[in-house]
Amino acid sequence: MRVDFRFPASPVVVEVLGYRYHRAPPQLRRDAERMNAMVADGLRPYQFSYEQVVDAPGEAVAQTRTALAARWRLGPSDPSISNAVPMLDGIEK
Repeated sequence: MRVDFRFPASPVVVEVLGYRYHRAPPQLRRDAERMNAMVADGLRPYQFSYEQVVDAPGEAVAQTRTALAARWRLGPSDPSISNAVPMLDGIEK
């Protein structure tokens, strides 16, 4: 299954929901089916709206770091997370 962001060795996945592809009833149904399939497959999906990612990227990154830290039982600011997920660095601002 294709997801927006997948992190190696982690069940955490991130989906970004933009209005263009996630507004009509058939699209919403597909989104719900995909979410349920991810959970059934043992993944831990997190969803963020386009506005959250653009207007408050630090919050989305913080939530993602917390989810990854829980997976590896690290603190959210542990440098190991930055090493494991370099794409998160520099987008908190």
